[in-house]
Amino acid sequence: MGSATFTLVGRVAPDLATGTAIVNTATLAATTSTDPNPDNDSATATVTARSEADFQLTKTAAPEPVTAGGTLTYTLTVVNPGPSLLLAATLTDPLPAGVTLQTVSAPPGWTCTGAVTCTHPAVPVGTHPISIVVLVDPALPGGSVLVNAAILTASTLDPVPGDAEPAVSSTVLAPAAVTATKSVAGSFRPGGVVTYTIALTNSGPGSQPDLAGDELSDVLPAQLALLTANADAGVALADPPSRTVTWNGPLAAGATVTITITARIDALVPTGTPIVNQATFQYDADGDGTPEAAGVSDDPDLPGAADPTTFEVSQETVLEIPALTPPGLLLLALLLAAGTIVRLRRRPA
Repeated sequence: MGSATFTLVGRVAPDLATGTAIVNTATLAATTSTDPNPDNDSATATVTARSEADFQLTKTAAPEPVTAGGTLTYTLTVVNPGPSLLLAATLTDPLPAGVTLQTVSAPPGWTCTGAVTCTHPAVPVGTHPISIVVLVDPALPGGSVLVNAAILTASTLDPVPGDAEPAVSSTVLAPAAVTATKSVAGSFRPGGVVTYTIALTNSGPGSQPDLAGDELSDVLPAQLALLTANADAGVALADPPSRTVTWNGPLAAGATVTITITARIDALVPTGTPIVNQATFQYDADGDGTPEAAGVSDDPDLPGAADPTTFEVSQETVLEIPALTPPGLLLLALLLAAGTIVRLRRRPA
């Protein structure tokens, strides 16, 4: 009489649901002897399957910070290290107020609806990225913070819970977008006075604060003598010796400030001389409070986007007295004579 032990190792199917009974029966048979008790020649073992995986969910947001009116991309990564499949997986990502869903991209097998719920019946072992692109409301004020939290659930047991509920924060920048136009009018003769009108406009979603340094500077050409500078907002300063005008001040979103400059053309400037002038300005294009962007004024009467403002010095117009024909001269003489007679008759005796 003796005994023998056999050890069998099997791999459980990774998609087996928790609670599934795994039944295994072994049977012993022999041809060399008769077994007086054949009922104990087989044995059955039953184990209950448990689906298990230490799944995780990670999340990032880019760019950071994000510009109001720009797009923001959330990247969610489902990680299933196994050994089981991630059964009945559901990823829920309620988007924060202030954004609008644009697109959702997910690997095969995932179904995504709404804003945003993604499901998968059995997520394989591995890494599975899901991309969500949203549009940030252009009206959001600078400094706003968008907080976005997601959660991943599954029927598969997670032995280390708590690492499938990530949250990310995105800071909103509301930058300015500044442009300037410059036109000229007045008397273009030598010695004449001209008026430049500069319109500085902020068409961006955010207000432009009063930044360090001059927001606008305009150095007039040598043929002009600076007279005055005024603005309907902020502070315009004129420095006649250097022929320089500067402007400082904040500029709200959608606002325009008008700067008016008067100057006199040098009396010795030859006619036909072109007078070319263009202002420069700086502004904060990324909302970080520093003026890293710059531009030049544009002549609105020209087709380009950065044309200098130009006029040509012209000769003063002299009005000519037309020559009278003989009948005209006779009529003029009669009118003068009639006027003289009337005045003589009205003279007191």
